[in-house]
Amino acid sequence: MINILGICDNAEILSVIRLVKILIDGIKIIVPIILIVTLSLDFMKATAAHDEDAVKKAASGAIRKAIAAIAIFMIPTFVGIIINVSSGDFEYKTCLANATIENIAAAYETRAHKLMNDAREQLTNDTYLLAEQALKHIQDESVRQSYAEELKTIKQGVDAKRLVDIVRRTKKDKDYQAAVDAVNALEDRDLRNQLEDELEEISLTMTKYV
Repeated sequence: MINILGICDNAEILSVIRLVKILIDGIKIIVPIILIVTLSLDFMKATAAHDEDAVKKAASGAIRKAIAAIAIFMIPTFVGIIINVSSGDFEYKTCLANATIENIAAAYETRAHKLMNDAREQLTNDTYLLAEQALKHIQDESVRQSYAEELKTIKQGVDAKRLVDIVRRTKKDKDYQAAVDAVNALEDRDLRNQLEDELEEISLTMTKYV
């Protein structure tokens, strides 16, 4: 069984599916129009020439073009049937239904929220950069700005965590003091408490405090 929720909640996949939907809808509109126009021109030319053979040829060509147009028109339906039969519980129509501008925007926002939480919990530069990149896809200006403000706080935590990690390696007093100053400057209480606990743990391993 395919995890349809995981597939249909992916913003990039939904974006591609939406483009495919637009293409399919365009084909369904354009193909009949092209068929009508070409058939009309063929019959107009044949009639204007007063050529019975040309009229018969145009009629024969009209049948072939109509069959080709119908085949093209039905391709999406055939593909859907094949996918449903071969994939069992996988309902591709669910993805098609989810591929809207609103759902794509929501998927990007959900991803950004998760990456923001990861950055807050891990306080690494890599997770911070992933969260920063994710914010660029959020369309709602107010939401993006809110996340951006929170990300600034997280960046301060990332920088402070880097200094704490340096102390963990060097066990030097000057590095310890730099880390303490950075942690004390944090406005986010949760981040400050988290890093203070780490500093306290590290201080117990330093010669000065043993």
